[in-house]
Amino acid sequence: YRGVLRTSILQSVPLVYDFKNYTEKVINPDHEYIEYFGYDIRIPVIADSQKCSNEVNSTIEITVNNLIDDTKSVLEFTNPEEAVEEWGGFSEWLLIDYDIVELSEEVISLFISYSTYSFGAAHPISATIGLNYLAENCSKFEIQKLFDTSNTDYEDLTSQEMLNQLCANATKDDCEIFLTFSDPFPTLTELLDCCSAFAVSEFGLFVQFWEYEVSGYAQGSELILLPWYDLVSVLDKN
Repeated sequence: YRGVLRTSILQSVPLVYDFKNYTEKVINPDHEYIEYFGYDIRIPVIADSQKCSNEVNSTIEITVNNLIDDTKSVLEFTNPEEAVEEWGGFSEWLLIDYDIVELSEEVISLFISYSTYSFGAAHPISATIGLNYLAENCSKFEIQKLFDTSNTDYEDLTSQEMLNQLCANATKDDCEIFLTFSDPFPTLTELLDCCSAFAVSEFGLFVQFWEYEVSGYAQGSELILLPWYDLVSVLDKN
């Protein structure tokens, strides 16, 4: 088994190609009290030669701008200068990065990951958003439609496969200890509802868990891969 492929959004997603039909754009927000904010934002810009580039680029921009707006919205309630006097300091930090998982004639699939930190917190909080499109008609790729949902076995099989990957490099006792955060283990439907991110590649289905979603902070934000080979019995053949 492959096991956990990464535990931090600062690590690259393994097993994906170095796609060439995009460039990287750095965003430097500017607003009131900017000296109290730290931004490190990089996003992909899909090349015009790639079908559906306009739709995907627009979604990326909207997603990132919403994260920036959410970060600076603290100014609606807090004056940083007054906060420094009262709390002894003030800072807000936002890191945004990305991973291109698939960029082909069939599928566009990527992760937008972000990490936020506020003054006084014990540690940053990280999360990931999955963006998936069918290049045929630029529609959003609905992960659940990959599966033959008339066969309810797909929930049990995908849950078991996720457990297999998460526990591949851990002893049975260790795995049971850190997975007690999710008892019972969430189904695919529950994970799609909140909060995991999914990406589609020729290798299989990547599942990026959020922090604390299936284990503790020490385990990180686990990324696993569910290979098509192990899912074939419950996939929708069409």
